[in-house]
Amino acid sequence: MRSSYRLAMVLLAGVAIGAIAVEGLHAQGAKLKAYSVAEIEILDASAQAAYLPAARKAIEAAHGRALRTAAGRVVQIEGGASPQERRDRRMG
Repeated sequence: MRSSYRLAMVLLAGVAIGAIAVEGLHAQGAKLKAYSVAEIEILDASAQAAYLPAARKAIEAAHGRALRTAAGRVVQIEGGASPQERRDRRMG
């Protein structure tokens, strides 16, 4: 009789551990957000008219949003220098 209680307790503990493991796996399946920031320099102003609608459509299709900054100011936290900064260093 005592061994049947022990077996029942082990079985109950196994079910509880399994339930916790399944919940942990479900939590890992949550979609993570990703951010992509691009700095684009326009070299051909006439090509801008064709590029912007296509780019906006692609961003919208991927459920993306434009990053709105205060007066267009962007503060670099990580990564290399922008193309404009690299060009200014070479020229200066």
